[in-house]
Amino acid sequence: MEGLERLVRVAKLAPQDLELRLILARALLENSRTDEAIDQVRYVIAMSPNNLEARKLLELALELLLLRPS
Repeated sequence: MEGLERLVRVAKLAPQDLELRLILARALLENSRTDEAIDQVRYVIAMSPNNLEARKLLELALELLLLRPS
């Protein structure tokens, strides 16, 4: 978990680094922090609407969100 928090801090220092945001989103998903992952991916899509990797990751995150117990 410490590595994830470090990644969150680094991403805040480099907000325009879209690849870093996608790496962070994947790490957040792996740690069941789906809402935060979706926020990261949506930011990437807003900055780069044709980013296919981000769109696929958003689809995965939304599926996980739907499967999450309420």
